[in-house]
Amino acid sequence: AHIRDESNVTATEKEEIQSFARRFVGRMLETRDVAPLIKEFFLDDFTSFFEHDYFEKVSPQLYSELSEEERERLFIAQNNLCYFITLLVWSEPESKRSQELSFARILPDSVAWKLDSSRLVEGVADFFDREDFLKELKQLEEALSEARDTLAKKKLEQTPQFQTSIAPHEQHDCGIHYRVRGYVLEENIKDKDGTLRFAIGQKIYRIETPIMYGITLIKEGNRLKIVGLDPADGD
Repeated sequence: AHIRDESNVTATEKEEIQSFARRFVGRMLETRDVAPLIKEFFLDDFTSFFEHDYFEKVSPQLYSELSEEERERLFIAQNNLCYFITLLVWSEPESKRSQELSFARILPDSVAWKLDSSRLVEGVADFFDREDFLKELKQLEEALSEARDTLAKKKLEQTPQFQTSIAPHEQHDCGIHYRVRGYVLEENIKDKDGTLRFAIGQKIYRIETPIMYGITLIKEGNRLKIVGLDPADGD
């Protein structure tokens, strides 16, 4: 069992974690890419703390066989696509948003189709074969690179709709902006997120961000480090 609520977070911790998360969000708005942020914000070898990717697209057996570099590539690709989904959602006024999301709204059709059909995030495909997985991963990485070039020119982050959506102290479907919660591990967590290899008594934090990421992080020495990202749940 583990405890997960706001009462486990002191005022000082909350301020520090929110400041950290705002820096991370600011850097994502600049780079549109998780890759340049790994060294600065993430725990070393963070991908080894889980049995599979968050979206559970890669079987635990195959995930265990991937190199650290391959797990990191998968993590970057999936989370970069999630960031582009944030741009897609927040680029329109709330009154005009529809349930049907397609990247064709913000990207050329040829690129949009590649992202819309990615088997590494959507659909029911599971990867058991290494060659099949690496081929799909490379295709997604190439499509994301194409999309990033287009989005850099569009500067969707600077539109009034997007700026309003990420404004602090507002509540949206994805949760409350920069809400901090704490976990105190009483025994090993073993659930759909995988197995966290932390000792009993380890304090783990979770913070929701306005770009639809939930950030899981720990204190390593005197520094906060990210262990994982996943779609903000708003629960």
